[in-house]
Amino acid sequence: MGRFKKWIIGAVVFFVLFTIIGFFVIPPIVKPYLLESLSKTLDRQVSLSELSLNPYTLTFTLRGFEIKEPKGEKTFVSFDELVVNLDIRSIFKRAPVIEEFIVRKPYVHLVRNKDKTYNFSDLLALMKEEPKEEKKEPPVFSVNNIVIENGSVDFVDSPFDTTHTVREMNIGIPLVSNIPEHIDTYVQPRFAATINGNPYAIEGKTKLFKDTRETIFNILIEDLDIPYYLAYVPHEMNITIPSGKLDVHSTLTFSITPDQKPVITVAGNMALREFVLQDRKKNPVAGLKRLDVVMTALEPLQSKFHFAKISLDSPELNVRRDKSGTINLLTLAPPQKEEPKPAKAEAGTAEKPLPTLILDEFDLKGGKIAYRDDVPPEPVNSLIQDITIKGEKISTVKDSQGKLSVSMDFNKGMGSIAVNGPVCFNPVFANLEVDVKKMRIRPFQEYFTEHFRVNFTDGDISAKGTFSASKPPDKDVSVKYDGNFLLARVATVDKVLGEDFIKFKSLFMNNLSAGYNPLFVRIKDISLADFYARIIVNEDGTLNVKNVAKPEVAGQEESAEPQAAPPRQEEEAQPEEKKEYLGDVLAKNIEINRITLQNGTIVFDDRHVRPAFSSTLTELTGRITGVTSITTKPADVDLRGKIGRYIPMEITGKVHPFKTNLFVDLKASLRDFNLSPLTPYSGTYAGYKIEKGSLSFDLKYLISDMKLDAENKVVIDQLTLGERVESPHATKLPVGLAITLLRDSEGKINLDIPVTGRIDDPEFSVWRIVLQVIVNLLTKVATAPFALLGSLFGGGEELSYIEFDQGSTDLSEPSMKKIETLAKALKAKPALKLDIAGGVDLERDREGLIQYQFQRKLKAQKLNELVRKGEKVESVDEITIEKQEYDRYLKRAYSAEKFPKPRNIVGMEKGLPNEEMEKLMMTHIVVKEDDLRLLAMKRAETVSEALREKGEFESGRVFVVEPKTLEPEAKKDVKKSRVDFKLK
Repeated sequence: MGRFKKWIIGAVVFFVLFTIIGFFVIPPIVKPYLLESLSKTLDRQVSLSELSLNPYTLTFTLRGFEIKEPKGEKTFVSFDELVVNLDIRSIFKRAPVIEEFIVRKPYVHLVRNKDKTYNFSDLLALMKEEPKEEKKEPPVFSVNNIVIENGSVDFVDSPFDTTHTVREMNIGIPLVSNIPEHIDTYVQPRFAATINGNPYAIEGKTKLFKDTRETIFNILIEDLDIPYYLAYVPHEMNITIPSGKLDVHSTLTFSITPDQKPVITVAGNMALREFVLQDRKKNPVAGLKRLDVVMTALEPLQSKFHFAKISLDSPELNVRRDKSGTINLLTLAPPQKEEPKPAKAEAGTAEKPLPTLILDEFDLKGGKIAYRDDVPPEPVNSLIQDITIKGEKISTVKDSQGKLSVSMDFNKGMGSIAVNGPVCFNPVFANLEVDVKKMRIRPFQEYFTEHFRVNFTDGDISAKGTFSASKPPDKDVSVKYDGNFLLARVATVDKVLGEDFIKFKSLFMNNLSAGYNPLFVRIKDISLADFYARIIVNEDGTLNVKNVAKPEVAGQEESAEPQAAPPRQEEEAQPEEKKEYLGDVLAKNIEINRITLQNGTIVFDDRHVRPAFSSTLTELTGRITGVTSITTKPADVDLRGKIGRYIPMEITGKVHPFKTNLFVDLKASLRDFNLSPLTPYSGTYAGYKIEKGSLSFDLKYLISDMKLDAENKVVIDQLTLGERVESPHATKLPVGLAITLLRDSEGKINLDIPVTGRIDDPEFSVWRIVLQVIVNLLTKVATAPFALLGSLFGGGEELSYIEFDQGSTDLSEPSMKKIETLAKALKAKPALKLDIAGGVDLERDREGLIQYQFQRKLKAQKLNELVRKGEKVESVDEITIEKQEYDRYLKRAYSAEKFPKPRNIVGMEKGLPNEEMEKLMMTHIVVKEDDLRLLAMKRAETVSEALREKGEFESGRVFVVEPKTLEPEAKKDVKKSRVDFKLK
């Protein structure tokens, strides 16, 4: 058998089998399966008279199809015949392309029950219960030439006890498709039916001789009552529409493009009138007086929408956020189940192009938005009214530019905003003139005070300038503002204490230029006028500035940072990058030409001390010129003010405040500050009131390369302490004595406290060092006052005593030098007083007194001799015994003694050597404790007289006092035969 015959036979066999299977095998198999599946799924009895298939034309035909009601024999849905003609191109498109879809004599029986459910509500429930698969792209299809012939509908509306009927319904729809597919022929669009006995017919007009086969379908709807028809929606909605009328005067055009693609175009007018939208609880959500839409050409298949004009008259919107943070507008849509997020698109996948939108003109007038936010502790109510929006040539066409104008008022005269300028949506671009006028802060203060405990009792914001924004393809958004900014009449009250916190008449920024991406701030002038600030130390020692910040905010900086989640494996492989914070970036791009302060007042109240302290810095004025982080040039600082109304204070110099190039060269000075108001502090920490005194200082601080060199020159004039104050916090150190020692002859205390160190050392603190110097000074006064006095006038620690030879009251030359130094100190410090306490060494001074009295007895013999010769001698202490005279006067003194003396055999006084006579004489000299006491007092009086001779000061400032013990306490390398001094 030849090859050709085999092919012929094979083809015949194939077509015979294809015909038999198609015509006679498939229908009997599919029909029972179809009936069983439908009956089980719909829970209704389903019948079908005939199912046929033409395998050559790919035409499926169903005849005599009927679905019964769930309970009963009434027909729910039926049709005489359904013809579906599948196009062969479905195989190549991999999607159903139906060339013809015809339903003949369909019938639907609908019932709305008394409870407003429907006879098909169970089917809707089945649809909701179906598990949703992972989200996929919607299936593509093309259904063309949809024809419904002689259809009927019975709708039984039980709540209104009426029945609506539709008879002789004939519909022609050219296509329903989501893929562009060309079909050789299309039905003419039409709609005809007899509704409740009234015939309706709408047919499209086809231009037969046009290649496009353009068919125009006219649509005319007038006074459509939306609430009436919305009542028949078969499922419960989250909205209600109590009123609304719809008018439609439009044309629907069906045509074929030159490349054989179908096009549906809608043009004409649509109007929505007296529209009101409510939520399920009948709360108003939205409404409008009228919405007019003029459609030039809407082509949904090509995603092109061209509107000639959209206008809204008096639209209203009510927005509310409840305590849980839910916004009412988001609850209007039916709830949706969460679906898994789609996988990330592969690299190189093209983005879906934007729909083409062209709006020639947009006009909104009389708009109003009412807003309530229940999330803050105090609910926020705001009303935006008189909203006007005008737009021209708004479009998503690439590089097309339109114009937008927006204006609105806030809270019935509490501010307004006006914006206008060119805009572009593809790519995103805007260059808008912005005019904000007197926008009150108070209505929005709960958003500021959510983290800060202050109330804005007054204040508004104004701004006028240009706001620009752009987002080039594949780049981040960039925004910029150029213009002026004003905060005016700002007044705040501390919520905790209910007292004034910060107030100012105006904070004005002239020629402000700020932007993001890149981040920068440029300001020509900042002016702060008539400002007031109050700093309070509360009774518990906390600052009101810190209390203003809520604990969770104030503690953020102190709290430990949360541990970061472990990085992913791919991130671990990457090198660590240094994170740059937004503030660090901004700090590199700040430039302020001038900052001006005018008529400022700063009040300081300290309620932690008793009695409370208060001071006011007034008339604070000045300027800071040339603040910049772009260069290393420092800014000039010149600030002046007054403490109270008369005491001047000034701060001048240069400063570069940014961390990268920190530089400070500042001088601060204060003159004649009255110290008596500081009694609360002196009483609490020093234990005394301040009767009078004044403070002046000159401070100089230089910071360069993170190194600080500071000079603190302080002058305290005429400081006089008052009454003693009992305070558990008062120091035990001798504050009064320190003041006396430090005060010069003019009543001034001059302190020079230098401080050096590195400010990048976390342990370094300027004021801690200054405080430590003062504490050390007081400690030195307490433990070694004469060392301090010696450092001022010379002499050191040795000034605290005068030493004597044993038994003597004579002052040595070194002792006289000490006395001269002490006299100089007493003269220089008029308030200083000195106590002198004499002392003796009980053992050595006793021996010294014995030796002294022995010598006096010898001198008395010479005195008697000189008197007999007629020579004048005033005192025995003036007598001097020469060496060659010693033996003679010793014998005379020995002979004059009354104690028993050694005698010879005949009873005569026995002659003795000098050593024996000296020994016997001194043995019989008795030194009593009174003698030692007199010696101590004599020494003290001798020193007192010497001081008075050397110094020019009041006699009442030096006192000889009775010593507590005759023998002073032992000191290393110091004799006990001495006089001790005590300063007062």
